[in-house]
Amino acid sequence: MGRDGESGKILAQIHDRQVLALEQAAIRIPSTTFEEGPLADHLANYMADIGLDVEMMEVTHPAKPGKTTRQPIGRLRGSGFRWSPPSSASCGATCSR
Repeated sequence: MGRDGESGKILAQIHDRQVLALEQAAIRIPSTTFEEGPLADHLANYMADIGLDVEMMEVTHPAKPGKTTRQPIGRLRGSGFRWSPPSSASCGATCSR
């Protein structure tokens, strides 16, 4: 399956109601800058529940070297197709708060 076919297959499985429910749950979780642990855990659990391989990436505060947080990264294992989201999407919900 070509690049467009594979991404189209994935995108066809994303529904407005799912996105809305995920966003509504996320905004109910308190998460100030570099205090996003509970939100990161929620998103990691969601990604694992839908079948993604999940790992947590540690992030160090740029102005406070001893302060860290974590960001979930989800990967869909498959045929080797690689897709990189726009840079703002990779930080998405947890960085925009």
